[in-house]
Amino acid sequence: LQFELDDLRLTLEESRLLCRMKELQSKPAESLAELERIAELNKRIFEKEEQLAQLIVRAPQRGHVIGRNLDALLGRYLQEGEQILILGDESRKQLQLSVAQDDLAMFAAGIGQEIKIRVPNQAAISAPLTTLEPQAGLQPKHLSLCAIGGGPIPVRESGANSREGASETDRYEYLAPRIAGTVKLTEAQSQELSSGQLVTVWIRPHQETVGMHFYNVLIRNRLRNL
Repeated sequence: LQFELDDLRLTLEESRLLCRMKELQSKPAESLAELERIAELNKRIFEKEEQLAQLIVRAPQRGHVIGRNLDALLGRYLQEGEQILILGDESRKQLQLSVAQDDLAMFAAGIGQEIKIRVPNQAAISAPLTTLEPQAGLQPKHLSLCAIGGGPIPVRESGANSREGASETDRYEYLAPRIAGTVKLTEAQSQELSSGQLVTVWIRPHQETVGMHFYNVLIRNRLRNL
């Protein structure tokens, strides 16, 4: 688009020079034709400048750029509406959860309650479970949670590779349905955890003893292996 605009501007300068020559040569008809061409070129240049301005994305506020493989986007054509990156505020973060379907009842009962967050090489922290989607699905919301993106959850190709306009997350699916949720962090916790950092969360049902907790974990693991 920039090359097209530069070419139009060069053509405009040539047309202006030609128009002056026709005026000096007392050729009013040819000079008038060139003036009409100059007006058309100015219109096309304005349209190209408008298109080019729409390609410049300005952030509404300060923040940190968050994205995967941003260098790979250079020179690549993108689908309309495709997400390029996220502008994050380091003081306001939330955890994106992916919960196994077998654990839905336990987590659904814990909405609004404190859950434990295990951070690698750090002490565990607590934060309230904010939201939990009502239905499980196969579509990952973030590839960073998946094995293909360095996460712990196995995925497989979904068959969407052949579909035009399919996003990167559309191309993969979980092996079994999972539920998405969020955990809101305090400002101090947001500063402590890095964007994109992987953590493990767990929740213990109300009034469940430690012995009951380990017994329930053992039962769930055995059921999954059947």
